[in-house]
Amino acid sequence: MLRLAAPLLVLSLCAAAPARADDMDLALGRLRIVGGQDGCSPARTEQQFSPNNELFERLVSEVAVAIAPGVSTPAHSIGASGLRLGLSTTVTSVEANQSYWLLGTEGADASAAEPFNAAPEQALVVNRLELRKGLPFGLEVATHFGHGMSTSMWIMGAGLKWSLVEGFRTGTGKLPDVALSGSLSRSVGTSQAIFHVGSAELTLSKPFVVARSWRFSPLAGLQVLLVDVESDVVDLTPGGVSDTPGTAPVEDAVESCIPEPGNALDGGRPTNILCNGDGSDLDNDVVFDPVSHERARLFLGAQARYDFFTLAMSVHFDLVGPTVQAAKTRGEPNLRSESAARHVAFNLALGATL
Repeated sequence: MLRLAAPLLVLSLCAAAPARADDMDLALGRLRIVGGQDGCSPARTEQQFSPNNELFERLVSEVAVAIAPGVSTPAHSIGASGLRLGLSTTVTSVEANQSYWLLGTEGADASAAEPFNAAPEQALVVNRLELRKGLPFGLEVATHFGHGMSTSMWIMGAGLKWSLVEGFRTGTGKLPDVALSGSLSRSVGTSQAIFHVGSAELTLSKPFVVARSWRFSPLAGLQVLLVDVESDVVDLTPGGVSDTPGTAPVEDAVESCIPEPGNALDGGRPTNILCNGDGSDLDNDVVFDPVSHERARLFLGAQARYDFFTLAMSVHFDLVGPTVQAAKTRGEPNLRSESAARHVAFNLALGATL
C-alpha cells in the first residue's frame, strides 16, 4: 500500500506546479480612483490616488471562494487506524468579464501602456494534496497543501472531522451517516493580500455495495465559509506619477531620493541625499479596507471506493452572494448589484486509504 501511495504523491506535486505564466496574480495597484473616493475623504490632488475598495472587495471575495477546500469525503470515518492520502482539483467559476478582474490581475501581455489583463481566465483552479488520519470516537484530523494554477499563491491549512452517526445499516436503524467538519486555510506566496478562509460543513451520506467489490457513497450537505482578507501596503503608482495624462512619470517614490555617489560617510550614514522629487508619490502607498464575508453553499457529490482506492466528485454552489460593504461608495457606475457574485465549484478527488 505504501508503494502505491508514492506515485500518488508524485502525481500531486506535478499537478501543483504552475502550468503557465502567473497571469492571474493580483495587481492591486490598478484598483485606484483619481483623487478622493467620496465626499468624506480628504482632498487629494490630481497626482494622488485613492484605493477602489469596492473593486478590491469584489475581487478578493471571488479569490477566497476558490481557496476554500471542496467536500469530497462521505460522512463515515476511515477508522481509528486509517490513513488517507488524497489529491484534489477544484475548479471555481469567476466573473472574468468584470472590471475588477481585468484591472486587478496581471495578464500575460499587460504593460504600462495597457495596464490590464486582456483575457482573464474564466475559472480558478486549485490543486491540493491532503493527508487525513483517523482517530478514536469517529474523529479525523487533516492537513492540506495546495497551489493556485496560473498564480504564485500557495495554500496551507488543517481540518477536523467528527462522524456523529455512522454504521446504521439494518432494521429500524437504516439512517444516513452524519458528520460535522471544519477547516482553516491561509494563503502564502503573494505579498499584496493575505487570505484566511474558514469552513464548517454538515455532511450526510449513505454507502451502498455494488458488485461485491465497489462501495458507492452519495453525499450532500451544507457548507459555510468565513472569509477574512487583508491587503499589504500597495503602491497605486508603481511607475510614478506624471503632470499630464500620457506623459512620462516625473517622480517615483522608490527612485526619487537616492544617495549621491561619492559622498563621505558620517557615522555610517551619507552626509547628503540627492532628491529628484518632493516625495509626494509616497502618498499613493495605501492599504485597502479589510474584507470579511460569509457565504453559505450547498454541495452534492459521491465517492466510489474499490479496495483502498477512492474517486470522488462533488459540486458546490452558493445560495446567496454576500453584501459588498464598499458598494455605497462605489467607484464603478456599471456595477449595479450590492451583492458579490455567486459561484459554482467542481471538485474531483483521488485518494488511497492505507
